[in-house]
Amino acid sequence: MDPEKLTTRTREAVLGATQHAESAHHASVQPEHLALALLGQQEGIVYPLLDALDVDPLELRRALESRLDSQP
Repeated sequence: MDPEKLTTRTREAVLGATQHAESAHHASVQPEHLALALLGQQEGIVYPLLDALDVDPLELRRALESRLDSQP
């Protein structure tokens, strides 16, 4: 993956996911880390997509955090 070909928001999300994984002492970055990073971008594409799917962002965030909290 060439980081130079990613959009600014995508690079920010990948960086945020990496930072979250490191701060939680997880061995690798999981999709849940990336999803949480994307949920942190309130002006991004994620919120309109979740709205179209009738998914509550707060519920999704809680489920993701719970799943990550259960990882070693």
